[in-house]
Amino acid sequence: MSVYTKFAIIGAGGVGGTVADELLKKGEAVSVTILTRDESKPELQAFKARGATLVQVSYDDQDAVKKALTGSEVAVSTVSPFHMDVQKAVVPAAKAAGIQLFVPAEYGVRVTEGPNVAKKEVQDLLSQHDLPFVVFYTGLFAEFLPHFLDYHYDEGYMTVVGKGETAFSITSRTDAGRFVAHVLSTAPKSALEGAKLAFEAERLSPLQIRDLVETKLNKKIELCYVDLEENKKKLQHGLRGLPHDHLRGGPRRGRHGAGGGGHDRQVLPGLEPGQVRVLHCVSEWIKQKRSHQVRTGPMYSTSL
Repeated sequence: MSVYTKFAIIGAGGVGGTVADELLKKGEAVSVTILTRDESKPELQAFKARGATLVQVSYDDQDAVKKALTGSEVAVSTVSPFHMDVQKAVVPAAKAAGIQLFVPAEYGVRVTEGPNVAKKEVQDLLSQHDLPFVVFYTGLFAEFLPHFLDYHYDEGYMTVVGKGETAFSITSRTDAGRFVAHVLSTAPKSALEGAKLAFEAERLSPLQIRDLVETKLNKKIELCYVDLEENKKKLQHGLRGLPHDHLRGGPRRGRHGAGGGGHDRQVLPGLEPGQVRVLHCVSEWIKQKRSHQVRTGPMYSTSL
């Protein structure tokens, strides 16, 4: 069975950092190159000490990106969701560098409208360049639920669109990175080209999340309900509203819904990821918020 062994990671924070960490655990069996805007970061220097090659580049410099990617088989993009457009310069450079498989920075949910329109544009660009790619869908990141969905654990309330009964996929960034690294380094090359792999660490409704948070914090969490139809109208008119596309079509849309992942064991039974770290993420969120390291409130005025 032929598998990939030469990886380039574009951006190594969050998901990318875990992908790099997991691949480097394989030692000399794989090679890992990390493309970054700033190679002086301590966490990247730690990867270098373990055998990773660091290349400081500007992602819009196609010649520099091509040079950095040359020699790798797989390019894993883990750029921030706020900088998805940089991939449009990276894709042609990856093709020119001889990359055999590209992993766009999709993750999240399957929605490609609103702020996520760049996801479809990148996939279209990959097809235009005849560059094989694989897409991973994780559901919402557990760490970002307060950002995306207007959950205020510390203040004791959560904003809920609709009745709060619809469950959706949730995965921590750590579990997402572990899954991506495991699949890319163990699955046959032929099985990855064109694949769209959906997975989840947990499926919870807002009501279930409320119950978990109340247990963890030993405090009452109030629910502030927002009418789904009224919220849709706000978004349609460009007004401030809450993301709700992860709820579209109820708990299931087709098999897993717009906000659905899949079950990891359906895709790769050999992987045993840790259970979603929702409670850990609650604690970390409150700790960071109290030290003024995070913002609150919905991040987008339309779909996730």
